[in-house]
Amino acid sequence: MGKQIEFNTHLVHFVNRLIPGVDDRLKRTRSEISEEINDRVGLVKTEIGTEIDGKFGLVKTEIGTEIDGKLGLVKTEIGTEIDDKFGIVKSEIGTEIDDKIGIVKSEIGTEIDDKIGIVKTEIGTEFDNKLRLVKTDMSGEIDDKVSQVSAKISSQIEGKVNEVVATVNEDIKNKAWLANLLEQRIGKKQEEKLPFTGTDEDMNFFVFEEKFRGTREDIKGKQLKFLEYSKGCNNVLDIGCGRGEFLEILKENGINAKGIDVNEDMVGYCQSKGLNVEKADAIEYLD
Repeated sequence: MGKQIEFNTHLVHFVNRLIPGVDDRLKRTRSEISEEINDRVGLVKTEIGTEIDGKFGLVKTEIGTEIDGKLGLVKTEIGTEIDDKFGIVKSEIGTEIDDKIGIVKSEIGTEIDDKIGIVKTEIGTEFDNKLRLVKTDMSGEIDDKVSQVSAKISSQIEGKVNEVVATVNEDIKNKAWLANLLEQRIGKKQEEKLPFTGTDEDMNFFVFEEKFRGTREDIKGKQLKFLEYSKGCNNVLDIGCGRGEFLEILKENGINAKGIDVNEDMVGYCQSKGLNVEKADAIEYLD
């Protein structure tokens, strides 16, 4: 019994001496195991994380694709429904707007027609009043203008008539002179007991000039431009004076002039006009 107790005591002391060493080993073992566990847990976590990330990415992609597809369907369905409802609303609003526009147009049209009628009446009355005033004012002015125009026209007509009468008188005088000349020629032929042929060259030349050169007034109008060359002269000689148109212009402008011509009829005609003309050949006269 005593030995047993002693043994137990020694055993306890022995165990107590062993415990610190065991504790140290246990701690080191724990530390090593903990580090290994941590390393393996880290590796496992990394592998699991990578696998989870991969699967999560796949899941996200699949879910995203599915969501996009369903979202597209939903959007299409919603869009179609919205379009249908929007079309219905537009149609209803359009009909309502058209009805209201029609009512407003009708009301405005009636109001405008009424106002136009009033304005037309007022304008018509004002226009009639002003028209009466204008007519009254213009009546006297028109009468004055008509009187002035009538006087002017009368003066112009009188001038034209006088011009025509003068031309006719001149033509009559020319024909009378020709008739007289013809009688003289016939009388002369009868005195000489020669037959009258009606082809006297001098008389035919006078008729030729009258027909193809123009009337004396026409020739005078053309020869007026030569008047300035004779201004300031005392004695002007018109050689080949013909019917005396230029001599008459000089006489009218107070210039002393004389004419010569070889045609006896032309000389006689000029003398009948009171012009200073004699029958002569130019070369002989100048000599």
